Amino acid sequence: MSAAPITLVCGFGRCGSSMVMQMLRAGGMPVTGEWPDFETILGIANGSVSALEDSYNAGRATKILEPHKVAPKLRPGGYRSIWLDRDVEQQAKSLMKLLEVGENRRNRRALSRSLLIDRAQALKALNRLGPVLELRFEDILLLPRASALAMAEFCELPESAIDAMAAAVRPRSPMCAMGRDLEADLVEQGAPE
Repeated sequence: MSAAPITLVCGFGRCGSSMVMQMLRAGGMPVTGEWPDFETILGIANGSVSALEDSYNAGRATKILEPHKVAPKLRPGGYRSIWLDRDVEQQAKSLMKLLEVGENRRNRRALSRSLLIDRAQALKALNRLGPVLELRFEDILLLPRASALAMAEFCELPESAIDAMAAAVRPRSPMCAMGRDLEADLVEQGAPE
């Protein structure tokens, strides 16, 4: 592993990981994946980690959802992680909307329980790799500059990056919006310069 750590941006789907990747990119940090969602073709969803451990990723931010499935396969050291939490009811609603699954109270509760159970496993796996900064989706939306400051300090980004990182946050409610997805709107707008 290189001396420059790989920054893992982690959580479960609909946690704000794309927003954090946009913030890090705006602050000048090299990132993997394509704007606006920064999904990668590393195959990490299927457990392939060789591309992630490639020296190309040293000093970069990489988004990994469901890290408890990937992190145990990584060698400890050389990583730092940003873990994102979100109100599990809202996260479950957003996931069901994204997957176009009929939203009902029973399914939402089951998904919410699953998110809570898997959270402990994911954080344990990430803590084994290196330091972890825990942030909440709702706090990033409410306090983007304070969240940007915490991320900049954690990722050793210059103080001058903080305002650009905070400006990357699109003001909105933390509640799951029923309707068009924000990322679809961002794709239409195109990547910022």
